[in-house]
Formats: sequence, structure tokens, C-alpha cells
Amino acid sequence: MVQARKRYMAHVHGVGFRIIGETFAALPVVQRITLSGFSQRHDPATGQLCDDYLYSVKVSREAWAGINFEMLPMIDVVEALAQFDLRRNMSKTGVFKPIEPF
Repeated sequence: MVQARKRYMAHVHGVGFRIIGETFAALPVVQRITLSGFSQRHDPATGQLCDDYLYSVKVSREAWAGINFEMLPMIDVVEALAQFDLRRNMSKTGVFKPIEPF
């Protein structure tokens, strides 16, 4: 179970990392990106489907340029997103609690 949560943690951060990178590459005029990742989950109190935001990050193009993409295989995307203005409530084992996005 812990290993599956860690893979999920890496996956959701990796998707965000990729979206940010592709956006900066495709749109040179964009100087700042705010990206929020959410998951649809059932509320245990009501059974209703809710959008729970897992993380929300603000990244400037200038800060993004500080990443050494020559060493991409060495980059931990969870730690990479943490260097920016990030809202996230997550345990080390990948348990996410909902946050209020930017």
C-alpha cells in the first residue's frame, strides 16, 4: 500500500512538472504559471463526489530555468515542485490531504 501511494505521489507531481515544462516551452510569452492538481474522491461523510486539490504551485519562468534539464533522470519531481511557491499537505508516504488552491 505504501509503495502504491509513493508511485501515485510521483505520478501526480510528474504530470504537473511535465505540464509546466511543456507550457513554458510552447508559449514563450508566458512568464508565470499557476497549476493546481486535484483528484475526485468520495466524501466519507456524505458519499458525494468532491474535487480535492492535492497541490497548487506557482512557478516563474526565471525560477524554472534554474532546473538542470541535462540531469533530468536525477530530478525528483516531488522535490522539484517543492522549491517553488507550493501549497501541499502530504505525508512522506504519499498520503494527501486536501488543500485550498491558489
